[in-house]
Amino acid sequence: PNWVRVAITAYVLLYISKELAVAIKHSRHKWLIVLFATTVGIGFSLLLALIQNYLNIVIAIGFASVLSDVFAFFIGNFYGRHPLPKAVNAQKSWEGVFGQIIGAAIGVLLITSFVTPVSLWLILPIGIGSAVGDMANSYVKRKHNIKDWGNTLPGHGGFLDRFSSLSFAALFTAILVLA
Repeated sequence: PNWVRVAITAYVLLYISKELAVAIKHSRHKWLIVLFATTVGIGFSLLLALIQNYLNIVIAIGFASVLSDVFAFFIGNFYGRHPLPKAVNAQKSWEGVFGQIIGAAIGVLLITSFVTPVSLWLILPIGIGSAVGDMANSYVKRKHNIKDWGNTLPGHGGFLDRFSSLSFAALFTAILVLA
């Protein structure tokens, strides 16, 4: 039902706002956090807007962006040899970024095979968007010495950490779908 969607969205936005308020309060470069949060908000809003007419694409974005993060973590940890620039996060690797695209590809293929057909072209905006969202999140956090945005989701770094890849994947995909 719509009221459930509204309640969940309000809950998530409330906690993201709380995480941002704490980060902005202790930050020297507030504009960077606001820019990042605005981009995440636009991506999240586009995800909600796509639900009406493109539910199959929203399902693909949600599933593939999660797999993208999982593959980035495992491929980066086991095969990562070439670190990203220190400004972004020297503990992450280019192999992990490639893992995000592999995870997105597997996610889109699984959704297409078992749930609902979607275009295989979605692999690129979901994979690249997830990677950009993850790197933007890491950059902003490193720039402001933030380990986790919040402790609302223990072990996951807060809602903003969880939604950065998803919202950028939604943003990149919406540009492709709505263009």
